[in-house]
Amino acid sequence: MYINFDVWKHFCIFAVTLRETIFFNQLYQGHEVRYPKAGDFIADRKHLFEIVRTVVLTKEMCRIICIFLSIFLYYPYKQKKENMKRVFIDMDNVLVDFQSGLDQVSEEVKAEYAGRLDEIPGLFAKMKPMEGAIEAVHELQKHYDLFILSTAPWKNPSAWSDKVEWVTKYLDDVFHKRLIILHHKDLCQGDYLIDDRGKNGTSEFAGEWIEFGSEQFPNWESVLRYLLPEG
Repeated sequence: MYINFDVWKHFCIFAVTLRETIFFNQLYQGHEVRYPKAGDFIADRKHLFEIVRTVVLTKEMCRIICIFLSIFLYYPYKQKKENMKRVFIDMDNVLVDFQSGLDQVSEEVKAEYAGRLDEIPGLFAKMKPMEGAIEAVHELQKHYDLFILSTAPWKNPSAWSDKVEWVTKYLDDVFHKRLIILHHKDLCQGDYLIDDRGKNGTSEFAGEWIEFGSEQFPNWESVLRYLLPEG
């Protein structure tokens, strides 16, 4: 965790009441806080805190806050993620509308790459999101540990970087450094795989394959109904 001491020093004023206020404001978010008979605060009925009354230098105070944040804010978040079920999501014709990219390519280029349209350089960066995909992913993020699991044409090197460009543009807030590109999806361990085809290891995936575009899961609305808790 990075702390900008020049910013934090304006908040780390050495008044006892202000020091306790800062500490309390960080603590009560996500924790039960009470005032015990001894000490200053007790969190979750078991962690007792006594705010030191001695003068503390600005950097030292910031380090204390940094340690506190890492213990009480980061680790509960990490534990929450570890307890979530994992969902892998394919890109082409699941998150991304493949046809929307082709619609932006000239007929001359299509003729040149006839029979191998997925090898058109720069094609995958042109594609638009599938209807409802962006909103659905943000809903799923609240309940699942999400990763993109996709393949890219072996003879189209630009497709690999195009997919990173697409994720950065549309869903970087969810999938930053959570993009996996490989041709053997069954090697990945998770609970669900949302994919439109059974190729590249999808049909051998150890978890549950949600076949996007099928009669049961024709769109993102149907996927959400299946995966999200009722109510």
